[in-house]
Amino acid sequence: MRTENKHIIKILKTHEELVEGIKKVANKLNSKFSNKNKEVVLITIMKGGLPFSLELIKHLNFDMTMDFITSSSYYLDKQTDKMEVKYNFTIPIKGKDVIIADDLVDTGKTMLKIVEILFRYKPKSITITGIYGKPTRIKNKIQYEEFFCWEEQPGGFLIGFGLDYNEKYRNLPYIAIINKDK
Repeated sequence: MRTENKHIIKILKTHEELVEGIKKVANKLNSKFSNKNKEVVLITIMKGGLPFSLELIKHLNFDMTMDFITSSSYYLDKQTDKMEVKYNFTIPIKGKDVIIADDLVDTGKTMLKIVEILFRYKPKSITITGIYGKPTRIKNKIQYEEFFCWEEQPGGFLIGFGLDYNEKYRNLPYIAIINKDK
């Protein structure tokens, strides 16, 4: 396990723990979507949601298509008021079950914006998945289900497995807390 980074304070989730958490989410999704009559589109929020999605799809036992959406509400390590969401709509989602995959749902503002945008395309349902869903996140009045590996409030600034600090550390196979002051 790579821990040589002098900025890492503590490893929160090892790669093995992440895979086990993702398998639990996959089992819930398998229960929900294994009906062969369902058309499922997995939409990954780039860039952070990619490692989660790539591990998740290994454990799903239903047919699906994949698409991607980009969003940013951070500039470097600071959250901004300006939120950008770009969705190119390469796979039609009208009447289909949509799964949104992300790394972390923090305040919930970005996810709410994405859900609102996707509902304009009239999907049958939306399910949100991710590694962490902070319990303090904002919930929307629009109806959807959520499946997270962990619903806890990890302290500190998280990096690894898609989570970044100034676009670095996404490739770490674990999730850690970084000391941004070093």
